[in-house]
Amino acid sequence: MIKLELPSNFQLIVHIGAGKAGSTSIQANLAANEAWLDEQKTAYFGLLMERVAEKIYPWQKNATLNSIAWLKDGQRLQAQDELRQTLLKTIKKIAKQGYRRAIWSNETLLETSDFIIPILKDLIRAGVGVHIIAYIRRHDAWLQSAYLQWGIKHKTYNGPLQPFKVWSQNHLPNFSAKLEPWLTEKNWADISIRNFDAYDDVTKDFFIYYQLYDSSLKLTRSNKTPNDACLALWALYNGQFDGKVSPRELQPLLTKSGVFNSPIHDYELAELLPDQSEIDAIQIACADDRQRMDAIFSRFSQPPIPTGKISVKQERVSQNQINAMLLLIIKKQADDLQRLENQLKALSQKVNSN
Repeated sequence: MIKLELPSNFQLIVHIGAGKAGSTSIQANLAANEAWLDEQKTAYFGLLMERVAEKIYPWQKNATLNSIAWLKDGQRLQAQDELRQTLLKTIKKIAKQGYRRAIWSNETLLETSDFIIPILKDLIRAGVGVHIIAYIRRHDAWLQSAYLQWGIKHKTYNGPLQPFKVWSQNHLPNFSAKLEPWLTEKNWADISIRNFDAYDDVTKDFFIYYQLYDSSLKLTRSNKTPNDACLALWALYNGQFDGKVSPRELQPLLTKSGVFNSPIHDYELAELLPDQSEIDAIQIACADDRQRMDAIFSRFSQPPIPTGKISVKQERVSQNQINAMLLLIIKKQADDLQRLENQLKALSQKVNSN
């Protein structure tokens, strides 16, 4: 491995996760404050080198590492070498531009250690100081958040929708096992495993830890949980399919309609419909008019209004069934509109090209 011509204090900060522990907020704030980072001679690589490196490979995008780390045999080795060379070339380039530090953040790095650690060790041999940081969240809170993401919003399994008590049995987190390869490696310039629950704002802690925080920075929190009504819609929609369902199936509809984070007023149909006592009370309240109507009916040789007790009509379908039906209708209309938009866009491009 050829040593790179780097400043003696050049650092590569690698934020390895974990997922559901502030990673999206850290990444969003790194991207939003790139101008500030540039002033500090710090480059932000993004999730898969999509922000600074020349885009040569299809995997260079805002995505998890799983897309290449889970490849098989030769394809995996090729992707590993592509990533290694991209990191080396990019670091060499930005070092020449005066950058002293770079940040790479991808929450799936934690669970793909066998793929990524050999690459980072090659960077170390080339003269890069590699700093590792991870945030780990309490197990119950992590699992609750993970279930909303991968059990409901993103149906990552086949079969009917699973309740938490079923889904959680196969997804109990084992953070220590995933951290072990990172902790075993002794060549890191620095490694810090931080308790997510010890900090009110992990993004601020991240910036402070690496001496990047300034009071003028506007740090925001990302990836807020949608309101309960939207989660219920996700559950209803995804539950209609036996296979896996991406959150992107429903997200555009919820976002465009403006309901994703809006307050939704709750009305229970069963509470709106009359019960037996309310129906029985109508006979008493309308007794006078019934007698007058009976007299009118008599003039026209019509029988009087029946006075026998009637029972309250029971619901034949649940409100959730109705919601699911309407949701499927709306989704079909949204898909049709999207196809029309795509056709119009293609037609417009064709006209402009002529």
